[in-house]
Amino acid sequence: LVPVITSDGMVICSNVSTDAAPADGVPADPRIDAIVAMAPASSALPDETFEQITIPSLVITGTNDETTPLDPDTTRPFDLLRSGYRYRVDLIDGVHQSFTDLCTYPALLPTLDDVPDFIVDTLESFAEPSCGAGQMPTERAHELTRTYVTAFLLAHLADQDAYRLLLTEDAASVDDDVVFFTR
Repeated sequence: LVPVITSDGMVICSNVSTDAAPADGVPADPRIDAIVAMAPASSALPDETFEQITIPSLVITGTNDETTPLDPDTTRPFDLLRSGYRYRVDLIDGVHQSFTDLCTYPALLPTLDDVPDFIVDTLESFAEPSCGAGQMPTERAHELTRTYVTAFLLAHLADQDAYRLLLTEDAASVDDDVVFFTR
C-alpha cells in the first residue's frame, strides 16, 4: 500500500510494517504511531504483514459484516498483530457500512434534483442490507466508534493514560452491544 496524505498531513492509507522487514517491498512509514482499522479487508494480505506490526492497534468491526466478515477479516489480523497494545471492538449486529453515513442517503435523495438513476440504484443497493431491521442503528455504531477510537488515540498518541482505563474488558462491559478484546 502507498500512503495517501492530505494537504493537512492526515495519513489515509499506508503500509504499516515494522522497520525490520518491508512488506510487499514498501518500507514502513515511521510517521505512523498507531493503527485504527474499521471493517478491515484483510484476506488478501499475508500473515507476515500483520506479524510485523508492533505499534498500538485497534480493530473495530460489526458482527453482521458480510462484506469483510468478522472471521477471518478481523480475527486473523488481531491474532497475528505483535503490538503490546492491541484491541478489538466487535459491534453486535453492526454491518460493513456501520462506520459510514450511508443510511442517511436514501432520505436525502428525494430532496435533490436530477440524481442519476445509477447513483440512486447503487445507494439503495448498499443501504438495503446495511440499514434495515436487525442491524445496529447507525447513530449507536457511530457513538461506540467515537468512544473507543477516541480513547485509543488519546491513550496511545496523546499519552493520556487515564483513557487506557476505558480500553479494558471491565470498562467495555457497560456496553451490552459490544464485545471487547485486548491482548
